[in-house]
Amino acid sequence: MYEKIIEKTMHFIFKYGNVKEEDRDIYQYGLEITLIFILNICTILIISLFLNLFIESLLFLVCFSLLQSFAGGYHAMTHLRCFLMTMACWVIAVVSVPLIEPFLILHIVFSAASLIMVFLLAPIQHKNYPMSDEKARRMRKIARTIVVMQCAVVLAIEIFNPALSVTASAISVTQLLSAISILYAAMKNKKLKTKLTDELSNGGMYED
Repeated sequence: MYEKIIEKTMHFIFKYGNVKEEDRDIYQYGLEITLIFILNICTILIISLFLNLFIESLLFLVCFSLLQSFAGGYHAMTHLRCFLMTMACWVIAVVSVPLIEPFLILHIVFSAASLIMVFLLAPIQHKNYPMSDEKARRMRKIARTIVVMQCAVVLAIEIFNPALSVTASAISVTQLLSAISILYAAMKNKKLKTKLTDELSNGGMYED
């Protein structure tokens, strides 16, 4: 069914839209990502309504999506894995929120970890979709603005309105998950770059 939706939508785009054939892969990838994103949102929000976790889930979706979109992070190899990974992160978040809610210092620590990861590593480049230096600078600026605003909200709650600690807990846990995703993706990219460098070096040696 998923493939049929993609196929019919692509057919509609190329039939009625002013789209070049050489851009098919770009449009199809964007469409696939959009559908997975919508599926994630609908699934999480529907389940959260039954579990009475709507606010926590909404905060997770907003914070996680913003950071993943502009700071980058780990990207699964398939759309199914992407869906399952997002669902797993959501489960971890909603389970962790009530556990760390009483520990206000953890909210600060988790937010600080996210702040550090974003300022040091973002944006994470995807090997199949490299970005120009100009776009990277723009993404970095937006990502830093987003994480600073999230940290400011957490800090403001802790100082001025601790009664909303569940909100701070939800935001900070999501930030930590994003920080882990960013760090893992950066390490994976570095490992891949090292592997390619070694292969080129070995190839050069063999050519000599």
